[in-house]
Order: sequence, then structure tokens, then C-alpha cells
Amino acid sequence: MTTPAERHPQLQPLSRRELTVGVLVGPVLFSVLFMIVYFVAAAACQTGILLAPLFGLPLLIWLVILLSLATLALILVRARRLYRHWRALRGAAHAPERRSLAAGTVEEENVEQFLSLLAASLNLLFIVATISLIIALLVLEPCEWLSAPGWWL
Repeated sequence: MTTPAERHPQLQPLSRRELTVGVLVGPVLFSVLFMIVYFVAAAACQTGILLAPLFGLPLLIWLVILLSLATLALILVRARRLYRHWRALRGAAHAPERRSLAAGTVEEENVEQFLSLLAASLNLLFIVATISLIIALLVLEPCEWLSAPGWWL
């Protein structure tokens, strides 16, 4: 029995663990970014640190943009690798020698193809969410909602 990587040398195999990590990378990185941004924003607004302007924007915004861009880069790298893996598997699915494989091998390749596409799509969703976080911080005043009465309701 040959593996997809043996039949197609350009395809580097991903283990089930790597595919599972690929599914979780986007949500976990975005969640960590979101918690850090809210913690830093609340601390900056309470103490007044990081509110000094730099090039027309508060330092808080620059810090959040820097953290968001780093998060975007990490998610994008993983999403691109998973998408390329899915494309290679999809191309391998139409190869003539695939028809002669045992049913278990075909099913395992289908699971790998599904997980690759799922992970790439989920990471794309969290790329959009991270970009929307940056846009929201550029449009909204970071400390205005904290000073409003009843903001917790």
C-alpha cells in the first residue's frame, strides 16, 4: 500500500495531530489575542498608560495593531500550508492509481482531505475576525465605553 506522499512527491504528509492542531490554531490564537487586547485596553484606560499619541493614534492602538499583525501572520502561515495540502490531496484524488486502492486507504485520504479543508477554512474565518478587531479599534474610541455609565449592562 502506498501513501499519498509516496504517489505524489510534492505532497508533504501531515499527521492527524498536525491536522488537529491546524484546526485549533486560528481559534486559539484569536482568543488569546482578544483576551490580551481587552486586558491591555482596560489597564491602559484605567491608568492612562499607552494613551499618548504617536503619529495621530494612541500607543494602545499601535500595540494592538502590532499584536494583531503578528497573530494574522501566524494564522495565515498555517492556513496557507493546510490549503496547499488540501489542494494537493484533491489533485491526488483524481489520479488514475487511486481507483485501485483499498477502501480503507481511500477513506483515510478523504478524512485527511476534509480536515485540511476544514482547518484552512476555519483559519480563514479567524483571519477575517482579526481584521475586524483591528478595524473596530481604529473606528471606535478605545476608552470611551469604559467611562459610560452602565457600560456593564
